[in-house]
Amino acid sequence: TIAAANGPGEFIVQIGDQALPTRVPQTSGWDKFLTSELGTVNLSPPGEFTVQVRAKDPASWKAINLNCIRLVPAPGP
Repeated sequence: TIAAANGPGEFIVQIGDQALPTRVPQTSGWDKFLTSELGTVNLSPPGEFTVQVRAKDPASWKAINLNCIRLVPAPGP
């Protein structure tokens, strides 16, 4: 769940060695959040993983208001 009042921004959510690049559109305010699906990661083998959020390109970075990242199990086969 993200807001981006200063314009669209690009960032990467990295979990372990897997990266999910994403783009957030400009919202109408810092408190006007959008929820978007970033993708799927495979957390195997089970264990502890570090979750990082960073700018895709620090030179063109525009601030975002990151409300939350929610990880949910993928549907089974």
